[in-house]
Amino acid sequence: MNKKNLKIVVIFIFIMFIALGGVLWYRYVTNTERMRGQYTFTRVRQEIKNIGKIVMTTPRSGTVTVYRDHDVWRFKEASDYFVNMKMLSNFYTMINGSVITSVQKAPSELLKKHNLLAAEESDNGDGEGTEVAVYDNDGQLLDDIILGDRDSNDETFVFARPKGKNYIYVVSNIGRFSGEAQAWIPYPLLQVLNQHIESIDVDGVSLNRQQLTKLTYDSIRIRKMLDCLAFLNYQGIAKKDDFFASAKDVRPKQIIFNMIGGLIYVFRIYSVNGDYWLGIDLKTASLAHKEIAPFVENNQKYFSDWVFQLFDDEGEILYEE
Repeated sequence: MNKKNLKIVVIFIFIMFIALGGVLWYRYVTNTERMRGQYTFTRVRQEIKNIGKIVMTTPRSGTVTVYRDHDVWRFKEASDYFVNMKMLSNFYTMINGSVITSVQKAPSELLKKHNLLAAEESDNGDGEGTEVAVYDNDGQLLDDIILGDRDSNDETFVFARPKGKNYIYVVSNIGRFSGEAQAWIPYPLLQVLNQHIESIDVDGVSLNRQQLTKLTYDSIRIRKMLDCLAFLNYQGIAKKDDFFASAKDVRPKQIIFNMIGGLIYVFRIYSVNGDYWLGIDLKTASLAHKEIAPFVENNQKYFSDWVFQLFDDEGEILYEE
């Protein structure tokens, strides 16, 4: 091949490389433009009536699974208890409103910087974000998105990434959604106000309203007990069958709260290896107001199959009183 022909071949190859680069760049730009303005969870939004399971993975909580069981949403890792409906509402708000505002390709260093790595890509949670994988009722994956840091220039926007891709999205309208376990547990367990208590039965002793009023001034422990009832918290949940299989010989401390109107709360507090667990039954007094029976029927489901691990200070107050 003479020099002239060689020069022509080199120029041709050079032009081909430029053309190929241009095509690839055009595809990248057009794909980026095509993604901008789309919903972050596109397939989930299309199948929003067919969502069956949400699996969230975070550095602090690990895997959190909530699933729909005959139109009731349950929390798998919390002994299949009911989910916090406010957080479920936040999830649906995010699905319906979150859109992609910008897209860029990113090396692994940038993914790590914005906490956009999946758990299996991260070392000890370093650079890991909140992975949100959503499945339909048949178990088919719809979308798998990792949510990272909020944009420091505008915290209403969040960095995000489709799992397995090296794209960084900036997305809007994440709102108050969280993948943390505590966010999906309903709080509080109970709110029993002092002024609604007519009498308390504990250890075979009955304290009527007048006696209880006097004791709230004379007894610090009684006062603390009534205070913790106003917003009764808990840190864990177990199914009754599982709990009693390992604590069948433990005798509970029983406290009965008779409420004005005829509602009755029966507390059974168990002390097991230094932890305090609470079982609750709702009952209706013989002369209860007419709305109490349906209230008990509708709300007993929240307590019938589970026991709740109390925080140590509140458990001690209830158990020792």
